[in-house]
Amino acid sequence: TLVQIGSGSANDDKFYQDGFTNFILKKTKQKIIIIEANSIHLKKLNKFWKYKKNIKIFNLAIIPDNVCLKKMAFFYSTKDKPNYQLFSASKSFVKKHFPNGKIKKKIVICSSISNFLKSQAIVKIDYLALDIEGMDYDVLINFDLNKFKIKNISFEHLHLNFWEKIKIVIKFVRC
Repeated sequence: TLVQIGSGSANDDKFYQDGFTNFILKKTKQKIIIIEANSIHLKKLNKFWKYKKNIKIFNLAIIPDNVCLKKMAFFYSTKDKPNYQLFSASKSFVKKHFPNGKIKKKIVICSSISNFLKSQAIVKIDYLALDIEGMDYDVLINFDLNKFKIKNISFEHLHLNFWEKIKIVIKFVRC
């Protein structure tokens, strides 16, 4: 099973190529789960993946296991059009990237990572990829990795500070 959390438009955005999408294009028989919080991307995702029968696409936000919300506010900038690649639960995260842009809000249904994986009866994961615009650390640090058999994890670490990176490495080494 391959799981991508935060896929954007896959490779159906002429300004952006997704490395995980390129990787899973070569995986023909594995079960593939794609989760994207930004509903703007759903039409493109469904079009891009329409010939792959082993893919399920979900429109929801993945949140940390220690957060108990059914819905949450996400933010984006009108300056990020037409594809709105930056969609984050942190208004300041969006403002940092688009300081002069108008920030809009959208309410999104959410699930903790563990609850989502359990709801899909996923225990074994060959590749788990996260690119969730500033929530990667909180999701991973609060995720009980011992409840799942995960071979490989990739995540966006660009915005993590030094100590967050150290804590994540220590967590991975201990599992």
